[in-house]
Amino acid sequence: MSERRRARALAALAALPLLVGCATLVQGSTQRVQISSTPSGARVLVLPENATLITPGAIHLARNQVHTLVFTLPCYHAATGYLDRVDSKPLLLDAFTGAIPGLAVDFATGAAYELTPDPLHVTLQRVSTGCRRGDPGTAGGSAPEPL
Repeated sequence: MSERRRARALAALAALPLLVGCATLVQGSTQRVQISSTPSGARVLVLPENATLITPGAIHLARNQVHTLVFTLPCYHAATGYLDRVDSKPLLLDAFTGAIPGLAVDFATGAAYELTPDPLHVTLQRVSTGCRRGDPGTAGGSAPEPL
């Protein structure tokens, strides 16, 4: 291999890290988020994915969008939680090193963001009327009593 080709090959290898986003390599395009509620056992609908889980639990979510979580539990008012996206710390490495292609990759994949708050905790408020001791969602309850 000629000296000129060898120099080009080494230059290409040296530039390779600039073509890949630092945040993409460090944390990826999804984030595992812990979800909990008081009381536990609430059903959570995660939008826009239409995924569900029961608290406490965890779910992998795309970093490049905001998420709305709707918590429901019998005998409790529904509650809503939100996961917002903020700039991630590994993104600063791209900015600091001047890796413009890396920044482009991180924003395109969503790795430029992190979801917050993590963990997300929601406290549900008990319904004041219409539920009795023994109703689902109450201590020791398994089936609703006739009202």
